[in-house]
Amino acid sequence: MDKDLHEAARRGEDKKLEELLRSRFRDDSSNLCEHQLTAIAKDTILHIVAMYSGSVNCAEVLRHACPNLIKATNVNGDTAIHAAALSGHLELLKHLIFWAEGHDLEDGEPVIRAQNEDGETALDVGVRARNVEVVEELMRADSELVHIRNFKGQSPFVLASGSVGSSSVMRKIAQYMDIDGILEELQEESSTTVHPLISPQPSGLAEGEQKHETLSADSLETLGYQRRWNPLHHAAYHGITLNIEKALQRNIKYASEQDESGQCPIHLAASQGHLDCIQVMIRDLEDAIHQKNRDGQNVLHVVAKTGKKEIMKYLLRNLSPEFKRHINNVDNEGNTVLHLAVKNWHHAIVYMLVSEKMTALDAPNYEGFTPMDICEREMLSPPQFSQLIVLKILKIAKAESGRKYNRSLEGQENNEEKYKRKLEYYRGWIDTSLIVATLILAVTFAAGFTIPGGYNSQGMAVLLEKPTFCIFVFFNSLATYVSLLIIVILSRVVLTSDFDSLSTAVKVCTPLLGLAVFLMAVAFTAGVFSTTRNLAWFANTLLIVCMTLTIVILMLVIVLHMLLSADFHICFTFTYRVVVPLMLWLNRDE
Repeated sequence: MDKDLHEAARRGEDKKLEELLRSRFRDDSSNLCEHQLTAIAKDTILHIVAMYSGSVNCAEVLRHACPNLIKATNVNGDTAIHAAALSGHLELLKHLIFWAEGHDLEDGEPVIRAQNEDGETALDVGVRARNVEVVEELMRADSELVHIRNFKGQSPFVLASGSVGSSSVMRKIAQYMDIDGILEELQEESSTTVHPLISPQPSGLAEGEQKHETLSADSLETLGYQRRWNPLHHAAYHGITLNIEKALQRNIKYASEQDESGQCPIHLAASQGHLDCIQVMIRDLEDAIHQKNRDGQNVLHVVAKTGKKEIMKYLLRNLSPEFKRHINNVDNEGNTVLHLAVKNWHHAIVYMLVSEKMTALDAPNYEGFTPMDICEREMLSPPQFSQLIVLKILKIAKAESGRKYNRSLEGQENNEEKYKRKLEYYRGWIDTSLIVATLILAVTFAAGFTIPGGYNSQGMAVLLEKPTFCIFVFFNSLATYVSLLIIVILSRVVLTSDFDSLSTAVKVCTPLLGLAVFLMAVAFTAGVFSTTRNLAWFANTLLIVCMTLTIVILMLVIVLHMLLSADFHICFTFTYRVVVPLMLWLNRDE
């Protein structure tokens, strides 16, 4: 291939490309199609544009220079449409589809249906690339692509449902298929991935279906073939809203059928977080909300277990009071929705539930445990952040214990281990606080004698008459004595084994430590401003930045203290909305 042509196509330089075509292929532009190919892959100029630059202008230049180039293939049998689908250049793909109209292959098929050496169309390539937009554009241009199988007998839908695809791509393809077609392809694919030995047909399967002896884990997860799924199960699990409507129209009994694990379709949709599917099922079949799985759990129980807060928010906000009474329904173990939300530490769902007037906060399960009992029983030592939030929500809502968790059931040895862990937790916190308080004391004590501006010949501070210097001295002194107070308190209890003393010290010193940090920040800001005030623009900028950060520190100290110690609803609501999302975002990797 001509080096200059290759470089212009690769970079998307349409003006240069047009000039080269006119100067070098003035007499016979078709020579471009026949001879301008890369050495190994045999890619045309149009392939280069599709793979690299994605320039629509370059493609338009080539369309006028060589109209038949759209049909050209490389050594793998890929057309430029294949290349555009792989690289994800959506605008170029649209242009190539428009260009391909009116150009047929040798067998009379449209160019968009061209298959490469593996029998794959551009749609198959888009599926492998997991590009939903490319798949949607190709399906919109030619919906028949969904029925073209590669040389292994795999359709685009089967590719999407396997390890090379994605659920979002599969849902997009499924919108162009009917229920019967989906089930047929799923079952055909299942039969090609199982062991040839087939076990006798179980009584639970419909006539004509067979359950295979072995099936890969991936196939079980994506196909659900051995789970005795009906069409509604498939649509609910994969989030295909259109097929849910079709399945309900075909047979309304699908909604109440359980699979091998005892799950109804609405439970699968809830566990996967498909809110749109649940909306359709509730709209078309109100009884779906009453369906229980093998564990006696309705859709609210499943949502509480899996933590799908958007679904819970929708159900609580949009459904009638008659439905909301199901909040207090119990499963086979006597657990309400709140029990399960607490047990799985989904604090957002716990917050929604306790905000509902109909929620029974103190209902015991069959073991006699209320949600508060479960919270106290399951909490780790030291507790995780989400566990502290759940405990605080229940306390604010005034949830009570039916019977406290009986620690004697675990034996004296286990009790001693738990007691030791709690002591170690509090002592660790006290040790850390002592170190921080000592550092604050050292810094502020040193700053009190190495003051900004220094001393005059009489031993007095040079900046003594400046207001900002007075602010520095005042807040620095306060920080010094607050840190001293913390050290005195913690030094008194650091060696004790009295749990109540340790707990009280932690509660008292936590806000004091935050106060000391804030006072030190204010003193630092005032001191820095005092020494830079002669350069007004710099001093003012520094003051704004430092004061902003100081205010942020103060707010964090206040709201964190409110979050873990405030016992009134308004303060907790404000803190929960502000601090919890921030803390969870900071700890998202954990």
